[in-house]
This record gives sequence, structure tokens and C-alpha cells, in this order.
Amino acid sequence: EVPYLYDGHAMGCEVFHDCTKLKAVNVQEGNEWFVSKDGILYEISESGIADILLYCPSGKTGDLLIPKEVRVVENGAFATTSLSSITFEEYPKDDPNYGQPLLELGIVVYPPDYIVPYAVFGLASTGKLTRISLPSHLKSVSQLCFYQLSVPGTTITFNMDSHLEIIDANAFHFCSGIKKLELPPVNTLGESAFSNCSALTEVTFDSRSNIKALPTGLFMNCGLVSIKIPATVREIGDSV
Repeated sequence: EVPYLYDGHAMGCEVFHDCTKLKAVNVQEGNEWFVSKDGILYEISESGIADILLYCPSGKTGDLLIPKEVRVVENGAFATTSLSSITFEEYPKDDPNYGQPLLELGIVVYPPDYIVPYAVFGLASTGKLTRISLPSHLKSVSQLCFYQLSVPGTTITFNMDSHLEIIDANAFHFCSGIKKLELPPVNTLGESAFSNCSALTEVTFDSRSNIKALPTGLFMNCGLVSIKIPATVREIGDSV
């Protein structure tokens, strides 16, 4: 266990890289930039709220409920995690935040500049993470977000009342553990977003999606059996 972080502001995702036995990160009282909740490290944003989830220790186990107030989950936050499941707390349906695009999973770079960021949930080498439940207020899924999430039978569940601005390039690249995905309404798909998902046999697009293009490499080397192209698609790229 790391007893305290006292000062510093621009902490990168590599600070605790490969600290597989680390179970908790605590922050000393008086720190104006960071706070720890249940051993998980958050950054305090300009709004004065700890709504940026920076890092969940690799040695932390069990099931995790992420507070609904979180607005950003940083790249690398759950890389090599030992958690069994991750669920995002949902707003009540009568709350004005329900279904609003508020939560970003990683940093979106679009069009992609091929500077590869760390996966948010991917590289789960411990082989324990099998369920991720995403909320109605999800806004975007970044490059390589679920990269190499390869535990057989892994389920990633979207709330169908969300409306995503983008699923970015390579978001599910080599995510070989999932067999099917039911996507909520989405506006943009990045290149190779689902490439090399060898076990993926079924992808369902919501009829409310506003996808204009299926970009290059979108489903390259997948195990798809059948797919229905959305009515709004006007362009299909190479090697889809």
C-alpha cells in the first residue's frame, strides 16, 4: 500500500504501472488536487469536484461501483486490473442528468493521430474482469479503451438510453473475450473500432444511431456471422 500522495498535479498513468500488488492509494489531507475514495485515486477538476478517476490499484479485487458523479475515466485507470466487475452508478430516470452525454472513457483523439494511449479497461492480464456495465450518461469511448480485454465470456453492457458521440479508433481492438455487442445510439465509429475481436459473432446497431460511415477496418478479422447496416450509412471504407 502506498500511504500518501501529498503534492503534484499532472500525474500520468505510468506512475503505478505494473504495481500488481498495490491494493490502495491514499492521499494526505490538505491536498488540493487529488483525493482517495476506497483506495481509488481521483483528481479534483476545475469544478472543485473529484470527478476524474485516475487510477484503480491493480491489486484491488472484487466488484466496483463507480460514482455517478465521475465525468472522466483516464487512460490506464483499470489496466491490469484484478477486479471481477465494474459497474457505473446510474442516475434515476427522473434526474435531468439521466441519458445526457457526460462521461468520457479515456481521451478521444479524432481523427486518430496514431499516438497510442493506454487502454482504460484493457490489458486485463489477471484474467478476472468479466463484466462491465456502462451508464446512460456515457458520452464517448476512446482509442484502445477495451484493448486486449480477452477473458472468455466477458460482457460489456451499454444502457440503451445513452447516446454516444463516438466509439473511437481501435476501441475494442483485440477484445477477444466478447461474443456479442448491443450498441446504443452512436454518431461516429472510428477506424478498426472492433478489429480482431475473434469471438465477436454479433453486433447490433440501435435504429436511432446517426452513423454516416463504416470506416476502414471496422470489423476486420472478427468472427461475425451476420450484421445489419444502419439506414443512415452513406459510406463504407476499405477492409471493413
